[in-house]
Amino acid sequence: MLSVVSELSTPKNLAYQVAETMGKAIVNGDMFSKSQQVTEIEISSHFDISRNVAREAVKILAGKGLIYSRQKKGIQATQANSWNWFDEDILDWVMSGKPDLTVQREIIEMRLAIEPETAAMAALQHSAEDIARLEEALLEMEASITDAKRFKKADIDF
Repeated sequence: MLSVVSELSTPKNLAYQVAETMGKAIVNGDMFSKSQQVTEIEISSHFDISRNVAREAVKILAGKGLIYSRQKKGIQATQANSWNWFDEDILDWVMSGKPDLTVQREIIEMRLAIEPETAAMAALQHSAEDIARLEEALLEMEASITDAKRFKKADIDF
């Protein structure tokens, strides 16, 4: 019988680690000016990784809408309105930093559009385990109101 291993228990591969580092820097405005372009060679040199790993990290970020790549022109960051706001990594990276007011407003607007309907559906199709997890997350949010990092995690869990 095959053993199923949770993704959470496996370490992230190197390409994902590079994409995560770059993604956090992009969403926090620390990487790429509006007109700055880089190449895979520059990324591989900066992170001391192979071009294959750099290429895979670029694919990950492009799939999330954070960057686009053009042959012989380089890699450039996109505007926030091009990002995949439903991507858990992007939300985590944005919330792990200090998002500007525009990004905060966009997140709130997205949540207002999605969460009421999601909550209604969950109320109709819940299990005792679902309710227990919600209660745990809510209690953690209340307990961590003065600890922004802890509160953000509890909010995401909720």
